[in-house]
Amino acid sequence: YRLEFGGRKELLEDWLDEKIGGDIARRFGKAMTLPEQTSTLAYSLDKIARIQADQKHVIYVNKPPINLYNAENVILDSNGEAELASGATEGSFEAQVLPPSELFMNFVKAEWIAEKNNGEISAEFLNSDGESLGQIYDAYDTQFYRFRKWPQGYGSFTYRNASSFGMNGASVSDKRMGILHGYCLKLTPSTLGSDGEIYYPSTQDLNLDLSWAKWLRLYLYADHENDVTIKIRLHQDASNYFEGSLVVKSKGWRKYEISMDSLSQVGSPNPSQINWISIISPYPILIDSDHVFLPAVRELMRVKFTLKRDSPDDPSPRIKFVKIIWREGA
Repeated sequence: YRLEFGGRKELLEDWLDEKIGGDIARRFGKAMTLPEQTSTLAYSLDKIARIQADQKHVIYVNKPPINLYNAENVILDSNGEAELASGATEGSFEAQVLPPSELFMNFVKAEWIAEKNNGEISAEFLNSDGESLGQIYDAYDTQFYRFRKWPQGYGSFTYRNASSFGMNGASVSDKRMGILHGYCLKLTPSTLGSDGEIYYPSTQDLNLDLSWAKWLRLYLYADHENDVTIKIRLHQDASNYFEGSLVVKSKGWRKYEISMDSLSQVGSPNPSQINWISIISPYPILIDSDHVFLPAVRELMRVKFTLKRDSPDDPSPRIKFVKIIWREGA
């Protein structure tokens, strides 16, 4: 039996050699090179990381007894709710939170429960520098606030969106190599070493108001042996635009957050009239995104409530409950 089995094995090998030759690659596919193995391993690890960091909403709750920050003429009543101090007709306090996790993505909204009592209540949203991000003047009728972002659709700027971009000395394509999504954009200059530009939208008629935005965020990968310096421009028109430059690390995905205040100006652009967004690079880069423009990144969020009443003898308006919601994971 051993001789018969061996004979059959030899005949099978002879038949394979005769039909397809002795090249193992022809039987099982081309062997992976070390760079391909490394790239595949890195991409697999990235996918594992994405699975492990599934998106979730995190809620900070400030309930009675309410924590009062920077309180002026505001105290806690017997139920632990915020009200005006005796004799005061106006006062304020803040609810504050700094998201603890570095997986923070964006603030989603704030909600609260307010009791008017014939007085007035307003809410203002401030960043760590005290800059106003938004305001609700009738915070007793409208008891929530959604933080702005663009685009509204998560990742829609770059996910299978190459057909919406125009090109100048470059090509743009959808690639299945994203860090946040299955697809990202790839910018490839027509001549390596010379600036190639892609811009959104191709019609250059975005008409986007970015006067509220404090941050620009993209995820970038330089598909080159060395780091690559790129430019990002926010155009009102060809002669008036904001511009920022940054160095994109070679062979690795990174998150890049740029303060809008750090952008230089060419001409006299109006941030409330942005008509197209340009990305310029002398070498190939990959571009992924979640929300490109944001009012705040991972920083201290402050919700300032102002309470008013006509007379010290009137009942005080009250804040009974506050929560701030943000998104984590990517």
